[in-house]
Amino acid sequence: MESTKSIHQTRSILFFDGYCSLCNKWVDLLLRVLKSRKNDSTHSSFHLASLQGKTAQSIFTEAKRTDLIQPPLQTVVLYQRVAGTVGEVEFYTESDAVLKLFSDFEFPWSMIALFRFVPKFIRNFIYRLIAKNRYQWFGKRNQCRLPTPEDRKWLLD
Repeated sequence: MESTKSIHQTRSILFFDGYCSLCNKWVDLLLRVLKSRKNDSTHSSFHLASLQGKTAQSIFTEAKRTDLIQPPLQTVVLYQRVAGTVGEVEFYTESDAVLKLFSDFEFPWSMIALFRFVPKFIRNFIYRLIAKNRYQWFGKRNQCRLPTPEDRKWLLD
């Protein structure tokens, strides 16, 4: 796993519920996209981490945003360093996190960002409905995912 020192050099981290089966399926998809891209440097500063992990605890405590990691976990969180600043960060949640994440990916994945034209109250209503029922509809893991050696390039603890 990456050290805390390298976390602060990371441009973006998508935090997800490590116990949620749906969230882990999305992580599997993101890992496939990351592994298949042609330009390896495009997302070299992009990582994934569980909301229950040490990285989340460190970053959210430092930013005084522990509200985002309090149970019950109901959202993914995209953490991004603001380009051209020293230490300034932004947090995106719910549908904004997903759309912002995919807007930074190559075509065709970047097309998902077109959903930003759907009014936010509609996007987040659907997001919250799925988040509220995700364990019943998709299941829950007994433990957070353990990365394979190959996945450690992108997965933080």
